[in-house]
Amino acid sequence: MKFLRKKKWFRTHQHHGFSLVEVVAGTLIAGLFMATALQVMVVAKVLQARGTELNEAKNWIQQDLELIKAQAATFKSTNLSSSATVGATSLTVDWTTGFASGDIIRIGNDPNDYTVSAASGTTVTIATGLSTSQSAGASVSATNMCSATTSATGFAQAIRTSLPGVSPATRTIGGQNFILSRQGFGGSSIPSVRNVAPYQVLEVSYQVTPELGGNPVASLDTEVIADAALKCP
Repeated sequence: MKFLRKKKWFRTHQHHGFSLVEVVAGTLIAGLFMATALQVMVVAKVLQARGTELNEAKNWIQQDLELIKAQAATFKSTNLSSSATVGATSLTVDWTTGFASGDIIRIGNDPNDYTVSAASGTTVTIATGLSTSQSAGASVSATNMCSATTSATGFAQAIRTSLPGVSPATRTIGGQNFILSRQGFGGSSIPSVRNVAPYQVLEVSYQVTPELGGNPVASLDTEVIADAALKCP
């Protein structure tokens, strides 16, 4: 007789815990991830702050540069605001910025030179009457500086002496005070005149630096030329 043996199957349950080494390793890895994440956040904040500083500093520079460009655009250069007939000595213009008695001017397509006897408000008075009629919008520009032989008598010097100071000269950006300096090329403390006749180019160098010292956060080297210089015959 065969005896059937019943096989008993036992299910073994094995419970695995974490060893000390695994716990320490996991803690170190988690700490490393957290440190990296914090570092990334700090770097992002720093970059964001620097980006804000750079943008505001550039805008600050641009605002002052636009002022200089506006000066250059209107200096000894204007337009007739109403037509002028043959023989006229009083010209109505848009503005008279920079014009002075003794200036030599050209009017529209008239090839003749005229001497200014007075300039004020929106009126330019010339010593002799117009030889040709000119319509409204015709350009009126001084030419006596077109052939300057020294830097002191060119358009660039005239613009430089007419410039107001930087305003504002200090500004708070991101909780820190900064200074805007407007200088010239080659270390000049004021905008410089390019040393090439007829001395029409004004050289301007900008820097925005922390008030307490440090490296510039923004800088720009640029050149400005008067509109009247571009109309020289």
